[in-house]
Amino acid sequence: MTWPFGVCCKAPNFSCNKKNDYLSLYEPKKNEMDQEVSEVDVWQQCGDTACAAGNSCVNVNDWYSQCQPTSPNANQLATWAQCGGTANNYNTNNGKTCRDTDKCFAYNLYYSQCIPK
Repeated sequence: MTWPFGVCCKAPNFSCNKKNDYLSLYEPKKNEMDQEVSEVDVWQQCGDTACAAGNSCVNVNDWYSQCQPTSPNANQLATWAQCGGTANNYNTNNGKTCRDTDKCFAYNLYYSQCIPK
């Protein structure tokens, strides 16, 4: 695009985008990788996006949800899941324990995590 008094570069992967009468920015063009993702991988933020197979979207706090491995048993926590402490408003009365192949390791008073034995 051409604007009076403005100069923009002509690189094929960039475009000159007018923001207002006084500002134009030279920005990368959107490509196919920038399109919305239909599902996200383990440990990525989910929210409105589905998690990849074998994972579920866990509400960590009021502002953040994360894809975490789904435990095979409803009464067990997945490997790497929080299993104790007060961080992230963790509910210690949920009745869930780590898998038999994991142990609940206390990093501090605020956070414990299921880790492989």
